[in-house]
Amino acid sequence: MTQLLGREREVGDAAVLVSLDDVRLVTLTGAGRIGKTRFSLTITERFADDVAQGVIWVPLAAIDRTSQVVAAIAQAMGLREPGEGTYLEGLKLALRHAEVLLVLDNFEHMIDAHSDVADLLASRQSVKVLETSWALLALPVRAFSWYLRSHCLTHTNRCHLGR
Repeated sequence: MTQLLGREREVGDAAVLVSLDDVRLVTLTGAGRIGKTRFSLTITERFADDVAQGVIWVPLAAIDRTSQVVAAIAQAMGLREPGEGTYLEGLKLALRHAEVLLVLDNFEHMIDAHSDVADLLASRQSVKVLETSWALLALPVRAFSWYLRSHCLTHTNRCHLGR
């Protein structure tokens, strides 16, 4: 990916939200192709060494069923398909003592999977979610949204969309 230019302050401010102990969910919203994925990658670079078990990147663009979201998270964490039980149960077990930042990229077409994400967040206080989406994910946890606008360079009268 290309370097993110001119958004250092925004990245810093959004990273502060993610770092707050009582904030469990941060949603990066904005129009399609505005640079939400790149923006989230830049934020997560700041947390790579701070989160005990790291940042787990979960790309959702290629998934076509909401029932696959939990499996995608489990696979991104390197978990195998459970022999017994469900992926959600396996995730809860794997995360019982873990401190992770889950990045759910392109969540807008998986909004119906919000109950699984809510269940995961409710069961593990040390798990945080940073998601990119066109829409807000309303969960019963302390959450913030960050609306990403196009970044116009006034001296050239051209817009840099953060790609």
